[in-house]
Amino acid sequence: MNDTRNDTMDATRERDADTDAGARRAGLEAHGYRVALRHAGWTECLVSRGEERWLGRGLTAAEAVEDALAQMLPSALARELWLASLPPSEEVAAEAEPRGETAEVPPPSSDGHEERDAEASPAAAAPERGGEEPTAAAVDDDGDAMASDPPDKPDVARVVAASVPHLPPSRPIPRPTPPDPKRPSSLAHLASLQRELGRDLPRLARLAPDTLRLEMLAAICRARAFTDEHPGDPIIERAVGDVARDLTELGKRWWPGSVRALQLRATPADVAKELTLRGAPPARWADAVALVEAALADERARAGANAAGWSDDRECAPPPPDPVALLTEVAGAIDPKHASEATLQEQARKLRWLRPHLPEEAGETWADAIGALRRHADRAGVASLRALLDPSYRPHGNWAREAGQDPKARQMRKRRAKLLRGMPKAGVAPAVVAAWLSEAFALGDELPNPKIAAHIGHLKDVVLGLSDDDLTVDERRLRRRLGSLQDMLANDRLVEVPLDDSDLDDDDDDDDDDDVSLTAQVRDKVSGQRALLLSNRADPDLERKLEESLGIAVTMSLVDTRRRQAAAQAVESGSYELILAAHRFIGHDVDKDIGQRARAGGIPYVRVGSGRVASVVRALAREWGL
Repeated sequence: MNDTRNDTMDATRERDADTDAGARRAGLEAHGYRVALRHAGWTECLVSRGEERWLGRGLTAAEAVEDALAQMLPSALARELWLASLPPSEEVAAEAEPRGETAEVPPPSSDGHEERDAEASPAAAAPERGGEEPTAAAVDDDGDAMASDPPDKPDVARVVAASVPHLPPSRPIPRPTPPDPKRPSSLAHLASLQRELGRDLPRLARLAPDTLRLEMLAAICRARAFTDEHPGDPIIERAVGDVARDLTELGKRWWPGSVRALQLRATPADVAKELTLRGAPPARWADAVALVEAALADERARAGANAAGWSDDRECAPPPPDPVALLTEVAGAIDPKHASEATLQEQARKLRWLRPHLPEEAGETWADAIGALRRHADRAGVASLRALLDPSYRPHGNWAREAGQDPKARQMRKRRAKLLRGMPKAGVAPAVVAAWLSEAFALGDELPNPKIAAHIGHLKDVVLGLSDDDLTVDERRLRRRLGSLQDMLANDRLVEVPLDDSDLDDDDDDDDDDDVSLTAQVRDKVSGQRALLLSNRADPDLERKLEESLGIAVTMSLVDTRRRQAAAQAVESGSYELILAAHRFIGHDVDKDIGQRARAGGIPYVRVGSGRVASVVRALAREWGL
């Protein structure tokens, strides 16, 4: 009997839940929403209107509807206010479907006992007075109690059927939906799109940020177009999410700008906003793809820019002597968090110069480096850096000159370095000094008088005794420089010129001319010392050559703006008697920092260009006055 009552209560609760779910469905449909249910071991409820999609799940239809509502109306207050606006459940049920009818009682037998039992049974005759049990004895018309036969054992099933209304299901229970036959093909296309993005990275890496952003927008729209064909399909949505994650990671690396369609709740209408288009927004992702591709075509055809979106192809000529080596140097030194604005600008100029000259396999390294600068410029609001990185910006002249590596300028610096290294020693004939000055004046602004005066003090008397006729140049402009230099030396109007190692060592690869005599002198000075060589690249062959040429024990420390602390600790440890800094590779900020630490500890700190043996020898010779 208890089991039967429990079953009855469960059935009643289930009926009430179905009624509540029906009220909620009716309320949603009254606001223009469509509600679809799918049963496959559990129940899924898809609520949609226009581009909105809300998917709820539960063991029953009522639970699935409630789950979808919880997503649509996250706060308890919103749900309570909405539910309060609905009509009572009984009204909704009455409008939606007929009430169940009371089960019929079998016709009475000829002796009339069943009829009297039915009249005496409140449960059978009046279900609305349910709860009263039948009396134990009947009463005749005069009110006298009559004896009756002992009642038969009650038929429980009949009593329950007569007292509980039967409510047919509000809708037929559908069979499990078979798998979508188009799903495998769509998943294959999504996987192909993901692979294509991976293969296309070298090309995408060279794109200007606006062009790259449109390419990424087109890719995610193509992926999301499959959700048009498979609405609410979690497997398709998961595959689309994989494509979105790959594109999001790409955006973090190369920083082309925001792509709204990568957001989880993005709709095709967001694409129209991102493209700042007027008119009716697209209703489907397939329509959005067409809009993005049109915008991409317009961007590629933009006047003054190439197909990748850059406007400076002409200014990128001439190419660097070794593009990959220069990229390795620049990319290894980028640290926007600690570098100065001037250093970041110098790195930006070099990266702009390198763009069209790198092999395909170096494209991603270049994109990572310039993406890091773009991210810093945006987040820190560095206007000067943002201007240099703008694809439409074109320098005056060319990027080589902007980066301080114009071939003509490099040739002039090479001549200057060679001239200063061959400066006459004290006691030479005046004619030798005059010939040397003639070459120095011919370099023009590459070697101005203040710099000459800073290096020629030991020949002051000889210079003061020269005349214009002693010079080997005929141009009056150059001859006038002698008088200006003599006036500077005679009146001790020497300008303090900071020592620049590039004055004496241009460090060109084709100028590795070892001076055997000078190398021997330097070896006598440094042989047996422990030297720390600071660079940003490992070079065991260089270590071996330095040890063989100079007799020093070399330890190489890889250092850049991110690893300066390790180098600083090595310098301050007192374990080394000589610090050699390949300052062309470690960056100005690190060079200055480590140099100050070394000098504070009384350790010779010698800047050796790129660290080639000839450069090290010449730098040490200058350090020891050889």
